[in-house]
Amino acid sequence: MRKYITPAVGLAVASGGWIAYGVRNGWGPVATASALAIWAAVIGITVRQARRHA
Repeated sequence: MRKYITPAVGLAVASGGWIAYGVRNGWGPVATASALAIWAAVIGITVRQARRHA
């Protein structure tokens, strides 16, 4: 299971950093909420796939 979780962790850190950068550079609340929703969905799908392949 570890080989599936590691890319998910990398993606979470990278996309979380991207969202933080955008918020600091003037993203509005709609753009921020959209980015957070997409980020949460991607992480949820990745974790579900990792569990399925474990």
